[in-house]
Amino acid sequence: MVVSTTPVSPARTNGADVLRQFSFGLPGTPPTRRELEDGGLPIGRTQWEKDGIRYTQIVLLTRLESGELLSVGKLTDDAVLLVHVLGENTASEYSEATAEFSMRLGGEARELALREDRVCEIGAPGALPLAVVDIPPTGMGVTRGPALRFRGSMPPGTSGSMTLKIPVNPLNGDAALSRLRELEFDEAFRRVKRFWTDRIKAGASDPLPLALAESGSPPTARQPGTASDTGRAAKP
Repeated sequence: MVVSTTPVSPARTNGADVLRQFSFGLPGTPPTRRELEDGGLPIGRTQWEKDGIRYTQIVLLTRLESGELLSVGKLTDDAVLLVHVLGENTASEYSEATAEFSMRLGGEARELALREDRVCEIGAPGALPLAVVDIPPTGMGVTRGPALRFRGSMPPGTSGSMTLKIPVNPLNGDAALSRLRELEFDEAFRRVKRFWTDRIKAGASDPLPLALAESGSPPTARQPGTASDTGRAAKP
């Protein structure tokens, strides 16, 4: 899955409109299942199986603050993309689950570092992270370099999960970082599902911010009311 967020500071790109592009790598095999929640809500589910591990990825857009998820038909400034991955060992022996996270700036790979739960760009100005990850310390593999790697050895019949929290726009201070850390996936899932269920029942006609591409690629997150993509998914 590939997610493109807002342009970086013009001072870093000589005034050019350059996007940050995040990639979250799951097994490089075709998904076995892909669907929207309840057949049409903008919550994408994609499932893969590899080496005895069944991966289920759930992608949704929420926000840090309370209130409506959309503002005048567009995402709010505090919008957050949540990528939740559940791994289940369906084999009769131990198997290792893996995932990878990277970022490109204007097409160029950037060096990242995982500092506790914060994903940071090495050498970038400012102390606020690009994303926050919820994962047990034992799941952290490679914590510095062009790609951060997560892994976990799973006994038969067990499961584990991780959640990436990616702000659509740069975080606005430490208070926003605290709210991002406190964001719980299960709670956000219920909030987003309730919001879109009520909106569709009310006959809202705005485009969904998350849709499955007709080509069969994983879910694509789009900012309603604009021509630009907030997130663009590609085959893993």
